[in-house]
Amino acid sequence: MNKKSLPKLVLSPIAVLFLFWNHDVLAVTILQTVSQEAYPKYYMEKGVPSGLCPAFLRAIEEMEPTIKFVGMEKFIPTKRIHSSLKDGTLDAFACFAPTEERKKYIDFIEPPLFVNDVQAAVLKDSPAARVTSWDQMKTQNQWIFLATLGTPHVNFLENIPGIKIDAQSGDNINNLEKLKASRGDVFIHFGYILKGIVQKEQITDKIVILPFNIRKEKQYLALSKKVSAETKKKLENAIYRLDKKGELKKIFDKYTSNYLTEKKP
Repeated sequence: MNKKSLPKLVLSPIAVLFLFWNHDVLAVTILQTVSQEAYPKYYMEKGVPSGLCPAFLRAIEEMEPTIKFVGMEKFIPTKRIHSSLKDGTLDAFACFAPTEERKKYIDFIEPPLFVNDVQAAVLKDSPAARVTSWDQMKTQNQWIFLATLGTPHVNFLENIPGIKIDAQSGDNINNLEKLKASRGDVFIHFGYILKGIVQKEQITDKIVILPFNIRKEKQYLALSKKVSAETKKKLENAIYRLDKKGELKKIFDKYTSNYLTEKKP
């Protein structure tokens, strides 16, 4: 049996691929995305984009076969992700937290992919390691609070009067290095990211993740407002079905359950 050859595709931010099978035509919407230097959200493993958020995207593709995400091989910083979603050069990005500014230009598809605690990383032998609550910690106006440039944690800290903030770096590892070198006292980020990179960098003997929760933050599939209403509806339905089947939680647990969890004293 002779196989029919498909025409060569040129992918644009949103393209439509026609698949021919048994004379039926299935229109597949191609959504341009990227990855982010934020282990364990995104990382390369044996040349393949891997991590928590690519797993969410692949689950969405399986649930809704007319959607295909491309571009995960490219890693860009958070601020560029925001601007690219805003101008439509990116269609989608998985695991993005909403802020009031982001919501002006980006759609966040319900339900969220997951909800996670925001926590604090500190040096094990520092005065900050003896703090037992966020209410106590946020009064320490002599300390330097590290946050990664472009994340919602920067906005959160900026709304707390009197504290000193260092949000110059867009790199989580760089902020951990600052913490290790005592160029900062507290590093604020999502708990699963802090635990993942501390374990990956093998610095659990130097850095501790404090057990108290600062706040909870939802992370979503974010879409450019230039993505069609029909495509948005398909994505909403796919994520809703994954949530109802418990698949979103299974994926989150798979990529975070092996990280160290500090027990409360």
